[in-house]
Amino acid sequence: MEMIKVESSNIESIGHDGVDLYVAYHNGRLYEYQNVSKPVYEALMAAPSKGRYFNEYIKNNYPYQRLR
Repeated sequence: MEMIKVESSNIESIGHDGVDLYVAYHNGRLYEYQNVSKPVYEALMAAPSKGRYFNEYIKNNYPYQRLR
């Protein structure tokens, strides 16, 4: 799965494997958000503010785990 660098004050890169969303932060932490649909991922990538979209629509709405 490819991680794509994004312009964000908090998020470094984002990836999607067809099922789960992966978010790498500038502080080195990597999280997996489970069962995030492709349309939600595409909307995140198209959002002018990745952090704002992520906080509003993903962060507390999907189960997640810290990977590192």
